[in-house]
Amino acid sequence: MAVPARNETRSCHHADRPRAMSKFDKTTGEYNIAGLAEASGISIRNIRAYRARNLLQAPERRGRSSVYTQAHLTRLRTIARMLSRGYTMANIEELLQAWQAGQDIAGVLGLATEEPGQAAPRTWSLKELRKLFGPAVTPAIIDRVVAGGYAERRGAALYIPRPTLLHVSAELTKMGVPLADLLDILEQLTRQLGVATRAVVDTLDTPGDASGEPGRPLVELAEVASKLRTLLDRAIASEVGHALEQALDERFGASPAAGQERARSTA
Repeated sequence: MAVPARNETRSCHHADRPRAMSKFDKTTGEYNIAGLAEASGISIRNIRAYRARNLLQAPERRGRSSVYTQAHLTRLRTIARMLSRGYTMANIEELLQAWQAGQDIAGVLGLATEEPGQAAPRTWSLKELRKLFGPAVTPAIIDRVVAGGYAERRGAALYIPRPTLLHVSAELTKMGVPLADLLDILEQLTRQLGVATRAVVDTLDTPGDASGEPGRPLVELAEVASKLRTLLDRAIASEVGHALEQALDERFGASPAAGQERARSTA
């Protein structure tokens, strides 16, 4: 019986070893801890400290590798933003403990995006999405949806955290708006709303101060957030309605409001 040469045996052993995970896997959107630190701007030491304090969810273990996802990156960026705005670690822990008890942070702060009775967030298969949108659901479209934060990959499926947006988009495509064009509009709208809402929030008193006084309690934050959402909902609805009337008038020479006004004047 032939005995493999020494260097051949060593090569076989190397081939059997699992390949070390790269910093970032473009196919799956997953990171190792070095890649997560690089993407978030937070040191590996601090990431491990957040894990020790249960501020960051545990990574998935695959062999000897720890695998982090976009959810971990989002959490780290949230923590960094809150710290930069003066929130103490105690504030952040309070919020995250409430989330871990069954409420998401948006719900804790009065910012839940879905109204009672509407569909809950869930995972959608590609077959279900193509049933809603047809063949327009291509790999390129899916990449844009994930990059925009409108969905998260779950294997071959997509987790949709804001189903209202999904169903509104489906209705708009049925009205003739191409899905790619709709995504263009949605991305622009998301950017503009993000700038506007951050500008409003940044005008509020920053919780906590340099003296080390504790930040706003969770109850007060929830009250402020609830009032803000109500006021911004009303303002945005009013401006969208006004902008829609103007656009219809410019495009077709008449809007529903103008038609009603003419009907009243001829009555």
